[in-house]
Amino acid sequence: GRLLLALAMLDALLRGALEAAESAQARCLRAYPDAYDCTQDELISFDGTLTTVYEDEDVFTKAERSEMPREKPLLIHEHRRLKSERRRLREQLQRLKLSQSDEAQRIQDLEERLQELRDKVDAEAGSGDGQPAEKRLADRGG
Repeated sequence: GRLLLALAMLDALLRGALEAAESAQARCLRAYPDAYDCTQDELISFDGTLTTVYEDEDVFTKAERSEMPREKPLLIHEHRRLKSERRRLREQLQRLKLSQSDEAQRIQDLEERLQELRDKVDAEAGSGDGQPAEKRLADRGG
């Protein structure tokens, strides 16, 4: 009950303020008829400050230019289809990230195994010949 009363009071207050502003504007326009054009000027905002003015644009060119075409509304079934596709792509992205992580771990394991094999080849062949393990592996055909 109190909320409805507060809303009704706020509504009445705002309506009164709007009527007072419109009345003051009407009195100003009667006193200064030349100012009437400013009420229709799209380059002046509601508080009297200038809005963004683009190069070579004034009220007349702004009124003459064609408006941007409106986008077609998105039908509900199309919206649902796009949401479903988005969900599917996000899941696919998660799977790919997981796969990438697994593959990175596999590469690291293989690099460690390669180093173990190189160390083993070095140990078997002895380090007296001065050749690196890669060269000896290449000579062996592996």
